Amino acid sequence: MKDGYIKVAAATPKVKVADTVYNGQLIKALMKECTDNGAKVVVFPELCITGYTCQDLFWQDKLIAAAEDELIGIADYSRSLDGIFFIGLPYEINGMLYNMAAVVSRGEVRSRGDTTLAWSLPTGDIVTYLCTDLPGAVTLV
Repeated sequence: MKDGYIKVAAATPKVKVADTVYNGQLIKALMKECTDNGAKVVVFPELCITGYTCQDLFWQDKLIAAAEDELIGIADYSRSLDGIFFIGLPYEINGMLYNMAAVVSRGEVRSRGDTTLAWSLPTGDIVTYLCTDLPGAVTLV
């Protein structure tokens, strides 16, 4: 902190759609780069672990589980870094799919905040809308 301010960074990895391991490696590298440059808060895009354009793959349990596994790995990696990280990923709660932001710091997933509920139209398009008060989720204010 300098003069009462902290440095905040926004980082955008060049993700590969549905390649959670590759995307996780990029996210970790950017986390390190940002904290090495003095950032204490680093914000990543929504769905950065999976990529945004997965379409119907979002409804595959394998992708959702891989995203959660990668989030755990990212959290573990954060143990060695001095910062708070906001990471976007898809997350399933009670049979509903959400576009979430997880807060990661000091080796732990501190909370998961809801941003949108997603569902699929008969055309195959994914539609989202803003959600609040999700059961089993922590809303970030």
